[in-house]
Amino acid sequence: FRFGNKEWSSYPLNAETFADWIHAHHGDGQTVNLFMDYETFGEHQWEDTGIFNFLRHMPEMVMRHPDSTFKTATETVEAYDPIGEYDVPDVLTWADTDRDLTAWNGNDIQRDALSAIYGMENDVMSTKDNRLIETWRKLQTSDHFYYMCTKWSNDGDVHAYFSPYQSPYDAYIAFMNALSDLQLRVSHTLEAQRKISDEAELASHQKVQKIPSVSLWDRLVSWWRRFVGKISFLTNFSK
Repeated sequence: FRFGNKEWSSYPLNAETFADWIHAHHGDGQTVNLFMDYETFGEHQWEDTGIFNFLRHMPEMVMRHPDSTFKTATETVEAYDPIGEYDVPDVLTWADTDRDLTAWNGNDIQRDALSAIYGMENDVMSTKDNRLIETWRKLQTSDHFYYMCTKWSNDGDVHAYFSPYQSPYDAYIAFMNALSDLQLRVSHTLEAQRKISDEAELASHQKVQKIPSVSLWDRLVSWWRRFVGKISFLTNFSK
């Protein structure tokens, strides 16, 4: 939040200075964690603050140090041995004064929306349709449920500031309408797939039925004819 603050002693912050701060910690530990909300770039800090130019050059400046590299959270865990245990029995977030999940699942409409989208998983994945799966994935974006928050006071003001809807209930209605559309598309896709499968099974069954079945009697008659033929041949040969 200080990046665009002209009263800040380090304003304007450039990528080289930030990289120097990181390099100064070499030897103090194994990793320096960088947590940057996407909203920082273009929302909290507008383009005219120079935030995009900063981000563009920051990786290069950091990599100038021979011992510096970038790792994802998973890569970091795999690269180093654990040195202790951090006990976190509850989920922590940066949202609202509660710093928990209530920004996304704190009321009935949020929980109803979450239950509905998660409840579609089996049907959506059964379609094996990448477009439907991608739509389902995007509808799980946390922003949708954030806009449904009905908190008031300062927390409510923050939610309202970021929301494109007039109210949390409008956000809920819009989301459920989109979800209903997806449910119809999934249902139609599964029905079409079942129809194709049934037709293929029927065609296979009909093909099997067309193959003449040879009964035991038919086999006995055929064997007898071959046997009689051989006897007749031997009789003629003897003469």
